[in-house]
Amino acid sequence: MKIIAAIRARLIADWRLFFRFWSVRLNGLGLLLLTGCQIATDAWNSMPADLRHAIPYAQGISIALLVGGLIARLFVQPKLEEKRNGNQ
Repeated sequence: MKIIAAIRARLIADWRLFFRFWSVRLNGLGLLLLTGCQIATDAWNSMPADLRHAIPYAQGISIALLVGGLIARLFVQPKLEEKRNGNQ
């Protein structure tokens, strides 16, 4: 129980709304795209040439989404603020 209390003490006040944060959404999308790139890389030999040429762009886009998630965390999300204020 002490471990759970220590973890809760470190969480942000509105941790239950984490799925509404754009930073979480963008990072999740970036992770999904990177995972897709890894799966595509494993099946490289069976892919058509068009798809092989598109993969570097997908990796760049996924990195941009992850960076965007970090930047998005800096901005206030008005709808999320309404939820935060409504729950308190």
